[in-house]
Amino acid sequence: PLSSPQAGQPWPVDTPQPAYGEPSPSLTPPQLRSPVVIAGLVLVGLAIVGGALGAAFLGDDEPALRTLDVTTNPEGARVTFDGTDLDDTTPLSIDEGVPGETHEIVLELPGYEPVHLDAAVPKQGGAPIRIFKNLEPRRVELSVMSEPSGAEVWVDGELVGETPLAGLMLRASEAGALEVRHDDHETVRRELDWSDREEKQLEIELER
Repeated sequence: PLSSPQAGQPWPVDTPQPAYGEPSPSLTPPQLRSPVVIAGLVLVGLAIVGGALGAAFLGDDEPALRTLDVTTNPEGARVTFDGTDLDDTTPLSIDEGVPGETHEIVLELPGYEPVHLDAAVPKQGGAPIRIFKNLEPRRVELSVMSEPSGAEVWVDGELVGETPLAGLMLRASEAGALEVRHDDHETVRRELDWSDREEKQLEIELER
């Protein structure tokens, strides 16, 4: 005799057995065996794998270059950036700062000592990097002899001594015009160029 199922349990149902030679029924839901669904799952998997490989090979986007604002006192200095002479003079902006790297900057202005800088660019942040330098005047040495002696020596409108004058230390940026004056003789005027030397010895013949 058949006994009734316990309360809350369904009546047992016989599961049909496959005939000899037939495959066993799959437990996979029929909708997941659809070729369209399978193809879609394959494409999704390929997209995920491709994205992961692309990120591994290409890495993150390169960080944006930083701006270096270079200013000097006085202005007008020629700038060399990583060995390349730039076309402009200070003040100027250089839009080639690489985050995490150090750049070599050279500042040159006639009459002043050259300045060599190592500008480190931080990895973080995006604000311009401000670089300011006070340029130091270059010191030069001037000696003046005259015939006759006893002549006044003027540099840039200032009396600095009489001939014979030896070893006068000056700032190159403030020693551009020379005058030698003597009573009853013509004044001699010279322009002093210190671009290629730090010492000058002049011998001047005064004429009546």
